[in-house]
Amino acid sequence: MKCVIWGIGIRGKRIASRIPDEMIAAFIDSNKCGEIYLGKKVIDFQEYLEHYSDYFILITPLKSQEIVQKLEDAGIYWYWDMRDCPSELQGVAEYPGFAEKIQSYNKGRRYGVYGTNFYSLYFYDLLYKSGCADLYLIPEENTDSGKVKKIVASCENVKMIPSSNWKNYIDEVYVTVDMRDTGKLTEQQNVPVENMFDFSHVFSEYKNEKIAQLKDRNAGERCFIVATGPSLKMEDLDTLNQQGEYSIGVNRIYLAFDKTDWRPDYYVVCDVNCIQESVEEIKQIKGPIKFVSDLYPGFWENNVSDDTYRYHFHLSFSRNELPDFCDDLEYGVYGCGTVTYDAIQIAVYLGFKEIYLLGVDFSFSKDYKDKSNHFVENYYNKNSKTTVVTENEQLKAYQKAKQYAETHGIKIYNATRGGKLEVFERVDFDSLFEKENRIKK
Repeated sequence: MKCVIWGIGIRGKRIASRIPDEMIAAFIDSNKCGEIYLGKKVIDFQEYLEHYSDYFILITPLKSQEIVQKLEDAGIYWYWDMRDCPSELQGVAEYPGFAEKIQSYNKGRRYGVYGTNFYSLYFYDLLYKSGCADLYLIPEENTDSGKVKKIVASCENVKMIPSSNWKNYIDEVYVTVDMRDTGKLTEQQNVPVENMFDFSHVFSEYKNEKIAQLKDRNAGERCFIVATGPSLKMEDLDTLNQQGEYSIGVNRIYLAFDKTDWRPDYYVVCDVNCIQESVEEIKQIKGPIKFVSDLYPGFWENNVSDDTYRYHFHLSFSRNELPDFCDDLEYGVYGCGTVTYDAIQIAVYLGFKEIYLLGVDFSFSKDYKDKSNHFVENYYNKNSKTTVVTENEQLKAYQKAKQYAETHGIKIYNATRGGKLEVFERVDFDSLFEKENRIKK
């Protein structure tokens, strides 16, 4: 199976480095047309139409609406979106043995691979190469028949399951799409079904058993998640300090420490660029329990204090679903565009039942490093790298957090002064405090 990868930005380069070279026919990037990348030609869309249109396209940019429209206007519907791949292919953290892990699932039985996205064909190809001869691809319900025919025509080793009675042909189904509930497939076909899309609870390397000692540490309490938006006021941090409120700070919140006596009880950082550029600053934070994601391995090489906990960041971007929500922090969190979502999952694990968001403005200028985006002007320096995702992905994260909270007896409020986040019930920050200081347990 070969495809043309659309984009050689960060995400395009990332997935190209993780799949076999023989799966890539070319790259589309009009800004670099004529160059050679990884031994493959970089072309523009016109050259694709003229010479490469037999190949599927894998779209890698997060902002893909214009690309999709361009393809469909040209009558091309044989494309995939990188967001339909699991974290191991599209996420920042790399699992070096991922292909070998997939091939280890060939136990000599007859298998069906459920799905028609890029990952489905990648998974199918790996099983086939591991010696699995009895192998069928199973299209999802309502899959476009033209797409199915195109897959069969393009992939010589792919066999589609001949009938709707799967048990006549296979012993087990491997699901390769983002399907949260596979029970219906088991009921319909009476064959074992295994989720091969989400490996967050599968790879032992992801798990950190040390975190278990923090489970429900703050059961029944309330906390404030303090983000770094421009609405954040030092006076509000002083209030949290004076009132004895539990709080969770994120990212470069330490830039406030020379302006207030407040210090968070917990600190969370997930972004690879923020960690890499702030290793020493993060390690020098004294007082809070720190949660640092595994996205930048270099952080863990030396001088890590006992109060710093590594957690796995499992990317949960998806076109068709809200992100997942993990309430077992030993296995990590599901990340979707904002560290605030990580902090909410961590707060839930710690046992907090009331969560207040502060400084979550949910409003950004086009230049993400513009001083108007954060509570201090020097939040970034001129050499800082930033990881920018679409507001739509962040919105999905907040929507999922609200959905989870409502079904688990947890209240999440937005105490931010202004901003554009309207997912959660708004509360007036100043009205939340009694005259008497609260006493932390």
